[in-house]
Amino acid sequence: MFTSFLIFIVAFAALVRSGSILVRSLSALSRILGISEYATAFILMAGATSLPELFIGISSAFSGFPELSLGNVLGANFLNITLVLGAVAIIGNGLTVREPVRSEDVRMIFVLTVIPFLLALDGAFGRVDGIIMIVLFIGYLLELFEESRERESLMMAHASLRSPVSGFGGHAAAFIGGIVLMLVSAYFVVYSGTRLAGALELSSFLFGVVLLSLGSTLPELVFGVRSALLKEGALGLGNVIGSVVFNTLFILGVVAVIHPIVFPDRAAVLQGFVSVSLLILFVQALTYLKGSISRRVGVFLLILYVVFLIYQLV
Repeated sequence: MFTSFLIFIVAFAALVRSGSILVRSLSALSRILGISEYATAFILMAGATSLPELFIGISSAFSGFPELSLGNVLGANFLNITLVLGAVAIIGNGLTVREPVRSEDVRMIFVLTVIPFLLALDGAFGRVDGIIMIVLFIGYLLELFEESRERESLMMAHASLRSPVSGFGGHAAAFIGGIVLMLVSAYFVVYSGTRLAGALELSSFLFGVVLLSLGSTLPELVFGVRSALLKEGALGLGNVIGSVVFNTLFILGVVAVIHPIVFPDRAAVLQGFVSVSLLILFVQALTYLKGSISRRVGVFLLILYVVFLIYQLV
């Protein structure tokens, strides 16, 4: 038990360190690439932190149980918006986004999360549905990249406030190293936590719902907290929103192309998609209208997570 506890402490410290590395490297890369911090986190960080869900999805599809990936994605999306974003807003004393959020972005993200719901009305995701979701995801990434470059170039043209940032190779290497450190340390946090849970004789509910769900969202949580503490709120928000879109469109799209997904409980699946879409709209609308997510809203999101736990328990 002592060895597991020691591994847990070291791995958690490494996880926190990786969050700092990623925030700084992504902030520098956003300026070098000429795109916004939100877009950088949405494109790069969200995909990286969603790798575990992607691997689970591909493995479950080839094993003939794609519904496992569906449940994992729906759960991860809900936790990202409630637990991760709520904790980030509370610990960071609010999450402020310096860059203005466009009304077009709010509508587009909402539409991107609603489309899977519409495709799910027949009770399954077929291969054609999967292709549609993948094409939509890639199309939005390209649009976001181009639009972000245009906005950043206009901002740079009107202001000499930002000092030029050099060393793309060094920052890219730091980003890759931070991702590797984050994924490895997150694995060992979950591994050691599992052994500690067994030694402490925690119930299967507490272990599965609390420990493992927290373990699967640790990369997003740590990155979000560090971005908030370093006053880079756009990075944390972009990572959470990007992870949800990446999980919903790309991962489920890939899984459906490999093996069609037939819903074991269509009502529960549709309810999950609706909940995530409404939460995304709520968060995006707040950042559009106020430019921030307050600590009070963070408390509300955490309460939703607690309600979710109680609902699962009952």
